[in-house]
Amino acid sequence: MCAMTNKRLWKLMVWASSAWLLSLSAVSSAVDILASDERRDEIANDPQANVIRDLRENQPIVPRIVGGSRAVAPWQVGLIVAGAPAAKGLFCGGSLIAPQWVLTAAHCVVDRLTGKVSLSDEIQVIVNTQDLAVIGTYVTVAEVIPHEHYQARTSDNDIALLKLRTPVPNPEPIPLVTPENEDQATAPGIKAWVTGWGATKENGQLSRELLGVLVPVISREACNAPDSYNGTITVNMICAGEKGKDSCQGDSGGPLSSPAGAFGAYVQIGIVSFGLGCAREKKPGVYTRVAVYRSWIAKHTNEIQGTAGLRMSSALH
Repeated sequence: MCAMTNKRLWKLMVWASSAWLLSLSAVSSAVDILASDERRDEIANDPQANVIRDLRENQPIVPRIVGGSRAVAPWQVGLIVAGAPAAKGLFCGGSLIAPQWVLTAAHCVVDRLTGKVSLSDEIQVIVNTQDLAVIGTYVTVAEVIPHEHYQARTSDNDIALLKLRTPVPNPEPIPLVTPENEDQATAPGIKAWVTGWGATKENGQLSRELLGVLVPVISREACNAPDSYNGTITVNMICAGEKGKDSCQGDSGGPLSSPAGAFGAYVQIGIVSFGLGCAREKKPGVYTRVAVYRSWIAKHTNEIQGTAGLRMSSALH
């Protein structure tokens, strides 16, 4: 597989960053998300909002972990620009949900301006590593499947699947939350766990090591308050975070999990989607609500998961 040209690399990373830039523009104006289309287009088309600036200057383009510590999450994967080293080519996160399937965000693989889907040979997935400077297992992608009803302007249905060309060796996939245990897993106030590689503060430096942080789930009503996201949070989204603890600008597409399985085992309840800044008061991270997409996932993967999960004691480090 040949390495990307700078132009192709730029395009792929702009796709991944657009949804985060979109929400920054919309929410900061304290009006409905649909009322800021012109400003969002201006930001998304800014020639400086590109992969080179994000990776080399560590600008706030795509989401990362704030207020966290080193984590061990064997289901965590990174989406890498094909041909680039992991530490420089990481543009999104994801979760291994089956030996040959990765769950991530649609905005990581879809151009919000044209709707064009990233080609499978533009992406590699890195697994079996907690440290981007340590060689992990690179797996090529066979198929990219974003949700057919993904809406870039609202971030609704922000979910995608990657089918890997070969199964991951010795996989430890994370189970998905079920409708039966979703109420328990997503109850307001419950501590959920978000993981990823990235900055430890807004505008901060990238993290070489995988980080994780426990964040409280916020009710949809509170998240839709006028001084929060002002009615833009749909039934397909979950809010979680607090001042000083959040996902932030690389974490996009990564998992939000909750200890709702047997004996406190973790199950995935969300996918990092968007937010305003990082760890700001009344501006929690917004995540795709996994439970409502189980049938969509099963349709494409032909796999229905249980709720076994990984014990909390072994997940946190």
